[in-house]
Amino acid sequence: MHKHNDKIAPILAYAQKAVIRPSNIFTIDNPDALFIASGNLFGLFIPTKSEIQNVDLLVRRIMVSRLAYAENMKTLLLSEDYDFLNNQFSLLNRICHRILDNSANEYNLTFENGRFESNTPGIRAKIRAKQANLYARNLRIYQLGQEEKQVFAPFQIDKRYTNGAMAESWSQSQVSVKDAYMLDDLFIAFKRKTTMSFKETFNNLMTLSFFMNYAIHEEGMSYRKTLECPKMINSDYSFIRENDNDPYKYIRVLAFLGLSPIQAGSLNICLSIKEKLKQKWQNRINPRRHF
Repeated sequence: MHKHNDKIAPILAYAQKAVIRPSNIFTIDNPDALFIASGNLFGLFIPTKSEIQNVDLLVRRIMVSRLAYAENMKTLLLSEDYDFLNNQFSLLNRICHRILDNSANEYNLTFENGRFESNTPGIRAKIRAKQANLYARNLRIYQLGQEEKQVFAPFQIDKRYTNGAMAESWSQSQVSVKDAYMLDDLFIAFKRKTTMSFKETFNNLMTLSFFMNYAIHEEGMSYRKTLECPKMINSDYSFIRENDNDPYKYIRVLAFLGLSPIQAGSLNICLSIKEKLKQKWQNRINPRRHF
């Protein structure tokens, strides 16, 4: 049972079809509900406590969902936290088609008049096409990286590469991953296994990669130039879940957000793998290839 059923139910009263807690093979970022109403497909998002404390997590969940689901999906944000909505309204208004509270009048205006108007820019077709191509390339990079796989070992980071793994977020702050460093063309290497849990580290990696890849303008979302090169992670985390019914889920999620994991035991090996895979990156890839 969804913990927000009482909040979702009044909205879904207007829906012809609905799915609570939908899932997608490309991502673990999903709407709380996906439904059809008044001839439109809607994704409903209810901010979690973590997303209210760190709006970058909410931005990523909404925008990655818009990339992963149907092109015409419209996003509804539902929250009773007025301080959060007021403080973040400018940003949220740019990424959501409609912001709602628990007012029944708002639901009537949204669904019953049969019209839906919003200034939220769409995601252009060429961005979606490029996303599909880069996703396929990242999966291929992962496969090639397995051929070069080494035993992971912590190693001294060269003084030339002491910049932390950081990116500028849309909320005018920086996102980063603990114990991660940038090595040429946004290649990310862990100096050691972080003390954070896998879930926390993976969440931070996704957020970091999203803001490395995408910028937002008045016209909508666009790619940053850094997306043109493969980005890899050297880590002792196992991203394959052997006992899971979907063991390659995290590999696909990373690929969709522009990352491919490798394992190596020295800086030189990391850079060697990077150069080999960068050359392979130039080859044409079938976008339909997937795990």
